[in-house]
Amino acid sequence: MKSAAAILLLFSASAAWAGAAPNEDGRLLDRIVAVVNGRVLTQSRVIIEAMVIVVRRIEKKGLKAEVEAGKGVWPRLFAVLQGHDPENAGEKKNEIKITPKLLDSILDLMINQTVILNEAERLKFLELAQGEKTKLLESFKAGFKTKRDFQKFLGGLELDEDQLSGMLARYARVEKYVEERISLAAWPSREEVKAAGSAAGDEVTARVSRNAAATKIYKRRFKRKLQEWLKLLRAKSRIIILVKPSMPQGPIQ
Repeated sequence: MKSAAAILLLFSASAAWAGAAPNEDGRLLDRIVAVVNGRVLTQSRVIIEAMVIVVRRIEKKGLKAEVEAGKGVWPRLFAVLQGHDPENAGEKKNEIKITPKLLDSILDLMINQTVILNEAERLKFLELAQGEKTKLLESFKAGFKTKRDFQKFLGGLELDEDQLSGMLARYARVEKYVEERISLAAWPSREEVKAAGSAAGDEVTARVSRNAAATKIYKRRFKRKLQEWLKLLRAKSRIIILVKPSMPQGPIQ
């Protein structure tokens, strides 16, 4: 499995990378893609985040990640990072479709995480306990077919378990803080649920209808309030996007 640096070289060996310097043979190893409140986000970090998120999605689908050449999602991801998609004919069953736009969405996610974490730290929102971090790491490991695959994954991204655990803890901390910040305000009132639910049928049917209506209202309102909150957080943050990760060269026009 190729290292993150090798993937970057394959992605654009001759590109004019923003904020980067060439190595001894003139090839550029990395580039700065954004700066958020003083925190530098690089292309290699976006790729690492993408790899981790792909495994989490595979795990949620009940699948197992394979890191052997020619199997699983890895060859597809490597090809996309190099600028071409060998399987663009459509999404197959149980396949997680990866496109260059994934990298752009991962950067946007990282920016959102950063501004949310800045706010959580300002308000001294609690860190995850060590036991929670251990559970997150073990759950992530369970997403691989074998322990050897997991070790190859870490080696390929030049990560150790502590670094991966820190990433998973960051995701969980952001999710917890968002839930605490938005959940109560998003939940509908009894009157809203009653108005949205169906009164037809027996009491059991009516209750099911009300519960479905409450969930639908909650999800819609949660999404809207989260978007509004993120807009405010981003507006008061200093965010500089130098280049889209999906672009092989040049700054954003």
